[in-house]
Amino acid sequence: MIGVFLRGLSLSLSLSIPLGPGNFAILRAGLRSGWRGTVLTGLGTVAGDLAYSTLSLRGAATLLIRWPALGTALAAAGSVLRIRLGTLTLRDAWRGVSVS
Repeated sequence: MIGVFLRGLSLSLSLSIPLGPGNFAILRAGLRSGWRGTVLTGLGTVAGDLAYSTLSLRGAATLLIRWPALGTALAAAGSVLRIRLGTLTLRDAWRGVSVS
């Protein structure tokens, strides 16, 4: 159980890096109430992400224990998706498509 907690904690910290609603709430709290509001809002955001990720990891582990073939199917589908995205990216690079 501690392993799930640590994985969830690291996932919640990694989710805090890109800009999203949590980061905007932290910025807003900082502008309105200073550093104390920023720290408290940041801790609340990390705690929420930790709770969501821990629950989702626990649910995924339960499904994978019950149906081991599901893990193989998900890995195969993920591999196909990544190969497809890679070929589309290379095709666009060779065509000279630019993102504006």
